[in-house]
Amino acid sequence: MGNLFSCSTQPTVAVPGLNPYGNVLYIKPEDLQNNKQDTYNYWKTLLDSASSGPTPKRKALKINVFGSKNVGKTTLIYKACKNVAPTSKQMSSSYIDYVSYDVVIPSTSETTPPLRITVQLWEIATNVDIEKNKSNLKNIMKGADGVVLVYDVTDKSSLEGVVEFLAKVKKEIVTEEEGNEMKVLLFGNKVDKCDNDVVELKEEVKEEKGGEEKKDEGKERRVSVKEAREIAAKGNMNIFVEGSSNDGRGVLYSLSKFVETI
Repeated sequence: MGNLFSCSTQPTVAVPGLNPYGNVLYIKPEDLQNNKQDTYNYWKTLLDSASSGPTPKRKALKINVFGSKNVGKTTLIYKACKNVAPTSKQMSSSYIDYVSYDVVIPSTSETTPPLRITVQLWEIATNVDIEKNKSNLKNIMKGADGVVLVYDVTDKSSLEGVVEFLAKVKKEIVTEEEGNEMKVLLFGNKVDKCDNDVVELKEEVKEEKGGEEKKDEGKERRVSVKEAREIAAKGNMNIFVEGSSNDGRGVLYSLSKFVETI
């Protein structure tokens, strides 16, 4: 698919001794500041304006959202699709569920109609047993146009877990060709809960106070930007961004950039 805005990227694996981040598109915090394309109203205005013009062409995309429990994947989906927080019932829904939203790509000329894309976001928890759920996972991966990996920047195990789950899906659920062509967005969530400016952790965040490990009252960052970018490059992913499904930071803009790669 062509560019929606200004850039698209094809990932390449990082080469040791050269660029450790490969060609992964890194959406920086400053890219999100005052960015109208990261707001719900921007996309709603485009959608509303399309109803008064030429009938847009239609296209549907299926994007699977992977993540462990409590990383905020359900909140991310509802923030993108409805600009609301999910209800407790929606938060406790089955491990396979989806919500969709429409985006409109304006026409580039008077003779070209706009493009209306229905984006389906399917939620999959990574704690499911792949062996026992192979049939269901094969069905949900069938026809998928891309995958969003969501992890919590204050929980390193959530990043390790979602990356491992994706590797198992590529090995056991999809074909080798499908795995190689899979588009992937890595989303580091919950930056609103910690220091968003930490690029590299100077030491392991295992501070002790009174002989006990410090509790994460204010939530300390446990995954650096540097580490996540290197993992994205090693995994041949397309885009890496840190944001917040709680306040919406980075959600819509990164998804719009992700759609560009599909």
